[in-house]
Amino acid sequence: MQNDDNIFCLDPSCFTSLKRWKDTLEVLDELTKIRPSIMVYLSSELHDTIMLQPDDKFPKLLRTLEEWLAPRQQHIMKNWDSKTKDEYVLTTRKFIETYSPKKPSSDIKKLEKIGSNSIHRSDVIDKIGEIAGGMLFEMMALSSEVGAKIISFGTRTSSLIGIMGTPIIRGWSKFKHKIKESRGIKGTLGFMIFAMSTDKAHHFLQNYQIQHFPLTLQEIGTLGLLIIADGFG
Repeated sequence: MQNDDNIFCLDPSCFTSLKRWKDTLEVLDELTKIRPSIMVYLSSELHDTIMLQPDDKFPKLLRTLEEWLAPRQQHIMKNWDSKTKDEYVLTTRKFIETYSPKKPSSDIKKLEKIGSNSIHRSDVIDKIGEIAGGMLFEMMALSSEVGAKIISFGTRTSSLIGIMGTPIIRGWSKFKHKIKESRGIKGTLGFMIFAMSTDKAHHFLQNYQIQHFPLTLQEIGTLGLLIIADGFG
């Protein structure tokens, strides 16, 4: 059985610029030094998109990211030149060859709710939209069901999860700070877990060396709890 300490999920923010995409691979490469044989998941939408050929990949990825960032928001990818696109393709190819990313299993895809009476897929899609809501629900399900830690650059994922009513708390993480420092990453990096149990939350707090945690884990209720390994951006 796969150790869930080694399971990660990339959120759409990892794909929104060439720099973030390269930084994502730096993070994954550093994680393999600490936790060999990591498993990387993508939402079904992102997985199927990056597997396309470049001529099909970029238009579909552009639409997906614009839906994620905000409906109809223009994305900088529209202005990329051929050199930037070529670098993006090479980075994507390296990612696929190195990590063989997986998409959610059929069991995850069939889930209609997370927990006994909490986050419903239909509610997420109604509030956020079909594409963005579908990706968000799958990430939350992967985190809750298989223990995937969500890797993000920015706050979009946590903001959307907050819309669903889930409490969000942050704690300063020595683990995250070491990752950024060792790879010289300047962007806002986050490791998150959507926890539906105190055991899973405690495990995340310990493994990600989270200090100055502001609240007790009694905050975990029917809507779960999003914990963010924070600190120094």
